[in-house]
Amino acid sequence: EHFRIHPKGTGVICIEPSGIRPFEFITEYLGELYPAWRWCEKQDAIEDALQALGLKPALPDFYNILLERPRGDANGYGLAFVDASRKANLGSSLSHSCNSNCYTEVVGQEGKLTIAVCSDREVAY
Repeated sequence: EHFRIHPKGTGVICIEPSGIRPFEFITEYLGELYPAWRWCEKQDAIEDALQALGLKPALPDFYNILLERPRGDANGYGLAFVDASRKANLGSSLSHSCNSNCYTEVVGQEGKLTIAVCSDREVAY
């Protein structure tokens, strides 16, 4: 039996001879932002459309990440989904390595929350 698998990333590789130090900012994780309720509506609509068209269920969506607003935020605690399946940058593919060398962290930048991708160990040339 044949089955489809998603390609996975290699983590961050470095083309600079100096390499990348541990805990260094690499890039932001960009994508479309959805509040949790809207994300669930979107997923339900996709499932309904697949059923109505008689299509097989799609493979799991690996290109999303949760952004958690800090509990001390003046706007209140909350979760949002960042969907990088259609609008994204290179940062969205860095989270798909089986032996990752990066981590994500929610940080404030110019008054807005963003997801930073940072190295968790040295990345050699």
